[in-house]
Amino acid sequence: MKNTGCNAYKQTATNIVENKSNVLFMLFDGIQKFISLARMGLAENNVKIRGENISKIMAIVTELDSALSKDIGGDMADNLSSLYQYVMERLTVANIKNDVAALDDADKILKEIKEGFESIADHEPSSREVNGPHLTETADQGGLRVAV
Repeated sequence: MKNTGCNAYKQTATNIVENKSNVLFMLFDGIQKFISLARMGLAENNVKIRGENISKIMAIVTELDSALSKDIGGDMADNLSSLYQYVMERLTVANIKNDVAALDDADKILKEIKEGFESIADHEPSSREVNGPHLTETADQGGLRVAV
């Protein structure tokens, strides 16, 4: 009976980690969609399309920044937060000045961050290998609770 409960706990914990990773990648996929639409708004000088989509990107980046666990992540979380703040500044410039180069800067940085998370996810143990104590270490790795 104890093993059944323990196994159920491990499976639930594993699913939570996998779901958080999936959510993270869905957020970055959304960012890419909104960047494409914002780029179209910039090209067409359409303030509405540009503004709405840059606002959506900024909302996602704000949430990603808020999800950082600076207590656990230390310098890595601080550096990631600084990158998110820089991205927000570049998005603001892109929106206010209709500046494609600023949007391209933000896009490049966000793609690099996503690639970093993908690299981490590629090295994560499979759900069959995750156990209780290891899950705790993995879930807090890098100071980003939502990432893994």
